[in-house]
Amino acid sequence: GGTIAATGGAALTTTTFDGASFTGGVVLDTNLTVNEATSVSVTGGLTVNAGRTVTLSAAGGNFTSLDFSGSQTLGGAGEVIFTGAGTNKSVRPTSGTLTIGPSLTVRSTGTGGGTVGSGALGLVNQGTITADTGGGTLIVAGGTTGARWTNTGLLKANGGTLRLDGFFDNSAGTLEV
Repeated sequence: GGTIAATGGAALTTTTFDGASFTGGVVLDTNLTVNEATSVSVTGGLTVNAGRTVTLSAAGGNFTSLDFSGSQTLGGAGEVIFTGAGTNKSVRPTSGTLTIGPSLTVRSTGTGGGTVGSGALGLVNQGTITADTGGGTLIVAGGTTGARWTNTGLLKANGGTLRLDGFFDNSAGTLEV
């Protein structure tokens, strides 16, 4: 747990073909780049401060992910960005339900897009998920017939392709195309 900060323009970057963990609730007050073929596991929640980004970057077909183990929140007022031509990038729960907080934005800018959510696991979007121009296909997935994923925030196709998979409830949210 704790806060990760940097000064003088420094940032945090993962090594390609590696793994990392954030445990006990982490606040990011610096930018983080998760490079191709790397998974970052989170337990206890992750807060991305305003003006900060978590970038999932993949040029090829290797899997790159931000994984949340157990029910928790990806919060703060920062951004999570999918970039690069690779299609295997995700922000997902590996168990439990992932909640995307009300001030957080997840967006795709690379031609490969990415995925928010996972299979039949729970997902609650209170923030903004947007498929930007040139952002490939941004997939939002999860839920089952008995436990739908929920959007109470904003889902937006902003020049990119937004694909909604699984079973979901958008009755309290906004969908812009």
